[in-house]
Amino acid sequence: SVSGRGCVREAWSAVWETFPELTLWQELLALLRKRCQVHGRAARGTVDGLRPEDCYIPEEEAPGGGEEIDPRQEKRRKNGARDEDVERAFSQWARRWRRMLRAVLPGGEAGTAASWSDPEVRKLCAALWRDFADPLGAETGASSAAARRCLALFRTEARGAADVAARRGSAPAEWAFVPAADLLLIVGEGLVGSTLEGVFADALPSQKRLPFASAIFQTMM
Repeated sequence: SVSGRGCVREAWSAVWETFPELTLWQELLALLRKRCQVHGRAARGTVDGLRPEDCYIPEEEAPGGGEEIDPRQEKRRKNGARDEDVERAFSQWARRWRRMLRAVLPGGEAGTAASWSDPEVRKLCAALWRDFADPLGAETGASSAAARRCLALFRTEARGAADVAARRGSAPAEWAFVPAADLLLIVGEGLVGSTLEGVFADALPSQKRLPFASAIFQTMM
């Protein structure tokens, strides 16, 4: 923590010793956050020294010179300007996926959330994971070797002919588990929320959800 200057409580020392894979998990999360950083920026989530929650348009700066304006239009204008400021705090890679999150996930204000078993959510999480994990595994060097050790936490064990998928004639699964919630919450920081009911995005309630296949093409345009 900040107040502890990076130190953890003494009781946690035994936890780290018992579960050394926690260190690998923390390293993998750090790699994901770094991927979301703007290149060369010291800390993600800042725009010219401001945090995302600080990026807003004050009331006194609203256009119109004292003229009466539609409150709904003014709210959309402010939200749009704030969203643009926030998005500049993320890398191009993260921005592309954040557009995908807005398109595929339901809007939270609509009172609905997509369950983790939702087919489109599963496709989204699988594609995001591959887009993050595959380049890490393909790189060379000392840093890439460390990344592969982190990814090994989630890979399936090679079981050869005993693998169920192999017996059915399909390729065996490469990943035993995908940390979908962490992926969406880190890449979609300030945009994605998760509850017991499922996951949702900060989108307009009137916005229609897009299938994952359609969202790929529309968010690239």
